[in-house]
Amino acid sequence: MTDKINLQWYDANYVYSDGEIEQEVLQELENGVSPATLLEEDYRWPILYHFSPERHAALDWIDAIDDADVLEIGSGWGAITGCLCERARHVTCVELSLIRSQINAIRNKNYSNFGITVANLNDIPFEKQFDVVTLIGVLEYCGRYTEDSNPYEAFLQKAFSLLKPGGTLVLAIENRLGLKYFAGANEDHYNRPFEGLNNYPNDTGIRTFSYEELTSLINTLDNSSSDFFLPFPDYKFAQTIIAADDMTHYHEAFVNEINYGAYSFSSFDQSTVFRTLAEQSDLKTFANSFIVLIRKDSAEEGQ
Repeated sequence: MTDKINLQWYDANYVYSDGEIEQEVLQELENGVSPATLLEEDYRWPILYHFSPERHAALDWIDAIDDADVLEIGSGWGAITGCLCERARHVTCVELSLIRSQINAIRNKNYSNFGITVANLNDIPFEKQFDVVTLIGVLEYCGRYTEDSNPYEAFLQKAFSLLKPGGTLVLAIENRLGLKYFAGANEDHYNRPFEGLNNYPNDTGIRTFSYEELTSLINTLDNSSSDFFLPFPDYKFAQTIIAADDMTHYHEAFVNEINYGAYSFSSFDQSTVFRTLAEQSDLKTFANSFIVLIRKDSAEEGQ
């Protein structure tokens, strides 16, 4: 699978990993064990997160992907690479980690329409733009991998610049003020409760954003328009996706976190509270995560 991996801009100093499990999984795949078998036999969170076909639900409904030239930023173990390959004309993956890229290349070996560049996106001198760019669970890490006074804005600007006019950037990220965090869920990236609610007092370059914060960040993009969607229970295993401004569907909000979600404690029933929030027309403030479609204007300024 080395023919699918481009190491021209690879820098081993960029480290991102789920730990020793990655070497275990790579060896299993090299020995012919299928992702489906691993998913059936291994109940550890990284296996569920990276191999569950439910991960595809966050993208299945997005028409812009069909026959598109796609840039997948932060492709990881290939959780969504396969579903992109099934619909897109070609998928260019960018991933910091070599071992994660090797896992991706093996698990998706039956697809011929993708390649993986192992590098920091900021180091790649792209010579073209794309119809679709995806940032699925990526933006929150930019404080670690982008050198700028505002790394999140700078990285979002970089990703957006790689879109063709008329193209779509697909952004998925947790909500810093998600209801589950009030209920007692550990913050996803720090594995501690209340970390995001307290505005990251132990900030190590990873943070998510509230609805208002993310809106302000997106508004820094010129020649763009955006639509927010609310996935329930969240974008990782979305079972229902509601347009943030379509209150006629707010009653469909619910939470079912069987087999995932680490809680230090659970102080209330989120489904009951979400129903109350729906009645008050205030789901987008407390939804557990967001999916945002950001479009680049077809006619850019000056053209």
